[in-house]
Amino acid sequence: MADEVPKTTTPGVDHTRPNAARMYDYHLGGNANFQVDRDAVERGRAILPDATYYMQQNRAVLMRMVRYLVQDAGIDQFLDLGSGIPTRGNVHEVAHLHDPRARVAYVDFEPIAVAHARRILADTEAPVTITQADIREPDVVLNAPGVAGLLDFDRPIAVLAVGILPFLTDDADAADLMARYRRATASGSYGAVTHISPLT
Repeated sequence: MADEVPKTTTPGVDHTRPNAARMYDYHLGGNANFQVDRDAVERGRAILPDATYYMQQNRAVLMRMVRYLVQDAGIDQFLDLGSGIPTRGNVHEVAHLHDPRARVAYVDFEPIAVAHARRILADTEAPVTITQADIREPDVVLNAPGVAGLLDFDRPIAVLAVGILPFLTDDADAADLMARYRRATASGSYGAVTHISPLT
């Protein structure tokens, strides 16, 4: 598998160390990852053999949630926190199958995820943005042009926090963080959260 993202054109990206966003992309069968990421995934499978299953099911849940939110809940605005590298089953792709006018604001801190998303979204005329910001700073995220300039916070929004809680410091911080985003949204909004747990 060749490295799709040229190393020389992705400033600020460390290509010598594995990256969580690129590793997730590899688990999902994407091609926005490097050999160092693939090697790390393979080493991780020795400790957690079901890792790829977890990642694939997490993406499947995200796709089902988005379909439900658009079709059944009537949501047409999404704030995707820690969106990662756009790969199979992107939020905007799923949402636009059911409502081409749906607005999607992606937010991620990783330069590689943001750079790749910008390339993917460059040719689309759909109402979709990508913002590089730290989701642990809700005031920054919510006031970023790609978020505040796209989403109407006087109307319901779905805030997606899919697979990001393991990267926060502890459960108390995660609960407070989600509460801050919840308070910023209008009545009728939704929050969608996933978190890893042992297989039974």
